[in-house]
Amino acid sequence: MSCLGVVASIFNPTTFYSESMHAIMEGMRRCGMKRLVTMTAWCTQPGPNNSWLVDWFINPVLLNGMIKDMGTMERMLEQTEPELLDYTIVRPCGLFNGERTGNYKVEEGQCNTGTKYFITRADVAEFLLKTLESNEFNRKGFAVAGL
Repeated sequence: MSCLGVVASIFNPTTFYSESMHAIMEGMRRCGMKRLVTMTAWCTQPGPNNSWLVDWFINPVLLNGMIKDMGTMERMLEQTEPELLDYTIVRPCGLFNGERTGNYKVEEGQCNTGTKYFITRADVAEFLLKTLESNEFNRKGFAVAGL
């Protein structure tokens, strides 16, 4: 499971996500490991449910330095052969500290509909662990947000 993150901006872009995932995937290959759960963010790539606010303001202005590389990392995973890697990409909206509420919505894709723009880290952690319990999440990406 990888929940690595870094602070970056439009003025200080990063390649941390794609470079670290390359190293993780190489290490997994060498050890014969196949299952990977990773976390990125809402709307790292175009999608039908993407919020106008996220696509046109938050990502390009506030998160551009990270979002582009998160998208690159996701495409790296999506292009792997199924027999080599079973990945799950978890895409939470804005994170904040707080207790687990269990009150969140999970949807396959880039962004949730009918939800808040924030979720507790505890709720995301709960869903991350849940993805390990079933094959229904393999080779897919899921948006998760608070209700």
